[in-house]
Amino acid sequence: MPQHRRRIVALNYLSFLTLGLGGSAIGPSLPTLARQMDVGLDAAGGLVSSLAVGYLIAGLMAGLLTDTVGRRPTYLAALAIQTFSLFAILIAPGLAAAMLAAFSLGLGQGSIDIVVHVVMGDAAGEHRSASLNRLHVLFGVGALIGPLLTGYGLNALDSLWPAFGSIAVLTLLIAFGVTLTPLPACAVTHQSAASQARAVVGNRTFWALAAFFFLYVGVEVGVGTWTFAFLSEGLGTGVALASWTASGFYLTLTGGRLLGSRLVGRRMTDEKLVLSGAGGAAVGALLLTVSGATSAAPLLIVAVLLVGFCFGPVYPTTMSVAQRLYPGAAGTAVGLLTAGASLGATSIPWLQGWLLARGGLSWGLATTGVGALALLAVGATVLRRGGR
Repeated sequence: MPQHRRRIVALNYLSFLTLGLGGSAIGPSLPTLARQMDVGLDAAGGLVSSLAVGYLIAGLMAGLLTDTVGRRPTYLAALAIQTFSLFAILIAPGLAAAMLAAFSLGLGQGSIDIVVHVVMGDAAGEHRSASLNRLHVLFGVGALIGPLLTGYGLNALDSLWPAFGSIAVLTLLIAFGVTLTPLPACAVTHQSAASQARAVVGNRTFWALAAFFFLYVGVEVGVGTWTFAFLSEGLGTGVALASWTASGFYLTLTGGRLLGSRLVGRRMTDEKLVLSGAGGAAVGALLLTVSGATSAAPLLIVAVLLVGFCFGPVYPTTMSVAQRLYPGAAGTAVGLLTAGASLGATSIPWLQGWLLARGGLSWGLATTGVGALALLAVGATVLRRGGR
């Protein structure tokens, strides 16, 4: 790989590391932010909703900008927005200002997510799927470090500045590197990109792929969000075991992506890897449903870890499929998929929590089973025919 392409890959890895760091640092920061703003924890939780809305808007805008305005301007703008927003959250004088800063952070993070996928795809070429799976490993690493970094700052200095400040400084350094590094050009002219973006929006196969992505992210986030409650509240296992299992879900998710980077393109096609992951996750989801009906904690733990491992390569490899199918409008395709992912991440876990509160553990777990089976059915329909 040429030297400048190695620099591009390194910058993309670091960018995704900041996404993992920043995303996972928000939750542990909420109690401190609530005290600083003199509001309740429930009100401070609105920052998460604001961030999610920003992420959704980024999906609708940043992809098209990546195709039409260009990779570098969109990349630099996204990094600048993330840097500004991290500092803005820290100095926000009240809840309204903090929610605006969180919305801005979501806008920056979502834009980084989109443009990095596209730039990595441009740079990796035929090795796109393996590169995107490795990219998501870096997100997992950041997600594991983020809470630890936040906790260190709070314990040592009773401050969020060490965590948020270090992420912001790293983001600035990445922006400096992007400024000095040649990025791959768009596959087509800006005018042609706009035309092909309109073609993507009018393509029925693309919307079937978007439905698949909506279901995938919704089910994945639902399992990650509610595993702790399933075990500690539903089965009374205790906080320690529930916490370790929730962390184990993300560890196996990262492990699945690492394995996916080794398998795809060598032993499996993109479509086969995605469908294999969705199929394995469907088996795990059905085991989750059985564990709820039988109150079997060991089975639930095994099922959660299986779902995480099998789901690992699905997100990055689906992104690779979208870029391969729509090379002239890769940013638009990735952006709309990201917007669909945001909708899935907010709606399906909410439904799962609603059913869990009203119908008990078995209803909450059954949502995962139904969602995973629907995911497999949609995926088999759209991916087995190679996106045609």
